[in-house]
Amino acid sequence: MGLRTIKNGKRVIGILFGIIALIEGIFAVYIAKPTTIKGIGGITQTTFTLAGMQLAILGVVMILVWTFYKSKRMEGTWGRIIPIVMILALVIMICEGIAAAYLSGDIMIGTVQGVSKKFVALGGAQLFILGMIQLSLWIRRDKGQHNWLFEWGAIVLNILLLGEGVLIMGIAGDTTITGIGTVLKGTVFLAGLQLFLLAGVMLTVQLFREMEIIANRLGKKRLNVIFSLLALAVAFEGLVMAYFTDTITAITYANSSLTDTFGKLLVSLVAAQLFAIGLLLFSFWKLSEARLDRKALTEFLGIGTGMVLATEGAWVLGISGDTKIANEIGGLITRTVMIAGLGLVLLGSIIVFVWHYKDNLIVKNIAGKGRIDVLMLVVGLITGLGGVVLSALSANVLIEGFGGVSAKYIELAGIQLVLLASLMVLIWALRIGGISQRMKRVSYMAALFMMLLIPPAILM
Repeated sequence: MGLRTIKNGKRVIGILFGIIALIEGIFAVYIAKPTTIKGIGGITQTTFTLAGMQLAILGVVMILVWTFYKSKRMEGTWGRIIPIVMILALVIMICEGIAAAYLSGDIMIGTVQGVSKKFVALGGAQLFILGMIQLSLWIRRDKGQHNWLFEWGAIVLNILLLGEGVLIMGIAGDTTITGIGTVLKGTVFLAGLQLFLLAGVMLTVQLFREMEIIANRLGKKRLNVIFSLLALAVAFEGLVMAYFTDTITAITYANSSLTDTFGKLLVSLVAAQLFAIGLLLFSFWKLSEARLDRKALTEFLGIGTGMVLATEGAWVLGISGDTKIANEIGGLITRTVMIAGLGLVLLGSIIVFVWHYKDNLIVKNIAGKGRIDVLMLVVGLITGLGGVVLSALSANVLIEGFGGVSAKYIELAGIQLVLLASLMVLIWALRIGGISQRMKRVSYMAALFMMLLIPPAILM
């Protein structure tokens, strides 16, 4: 993709986000009425209207700047002023998003039914994310990317993490978690703050890594290590969160229990997505160093199979505490489900790391090319055969603690594990600069063998 196309794409996205800000501002003006925010007090209709107008004006500024910033009218003095105006406008929007999330309270708009605090916090986080994406686009508006897909994928994921951190800090004041001791609002706030800081450092590295002060002082290798460690720290936090999910007995938010409404299932899903984002950030950063071509996309597909597998494992780990599996050969206890989840995490992580470090000289000298190929084949077979066993036992399996899961869904889960393992083995065999012809034939037969086991496993 050409540099001009990338720049035009950034401009279109910037204009679209400006339009979104304009629409939100107009909507705020439209619904403006005397408003009461719990914990802050009353806000007059005029103040609410001014806030909406200000957001609409920021949207108009973004639209105009993105539309005309390269025109001849923007040269000279205007060319020096406009970038500063744009950055100020975006900083204002970002600060407003943080303030809306942090100071959020239950809202009464006129005589309308109150708007819950969590929706106000979500609105603030959304405004923050909108401003951060615009700011990232503006900072890198004239930068060409030889691998725009993975570079911007990592930037967007970091901004989503920043938004999650803002949201957690926003709801921290009314959140209490019991079961792992008592986690009070201060601890919840610190959890959101450290997530915000982790994502902030990674985003800074991404946006400014070409700057002399960063590139020369730290160097490419150090930047690589810093970003990789921070991304893996996020994934580790998600895994730890999943592990401790089963110990939670109650989650209280704004004096109401979330456990009955959302349950631990929500907590396990949040933990799994945090784990997945960490792995994705690590992979996007590694892949962004290469050109965006068929080889890079093939590698991402292979890595993707490992990430899906590991994320499924993190989710299974999260729900293991309240899961009881009964069948004709006796009950499978919580620890069995937990071990299964950890096993999926381990297998998926092996796939991800082998793909990333297969060409590393140290790895090649220690393991050798042939041993790495055998390792990937063994991982694929273990995963596929595990899926076959799951499908075979599904007719006699009942999962309690999360409302029960029908046997057909367990069967489908087993089938997708087999298909995922077969796909991983095939992609590894077909990769550019791949394995020997003998190992290719073995891989094809292994993938075919696993898929042929699906029908008898279903019929058992």
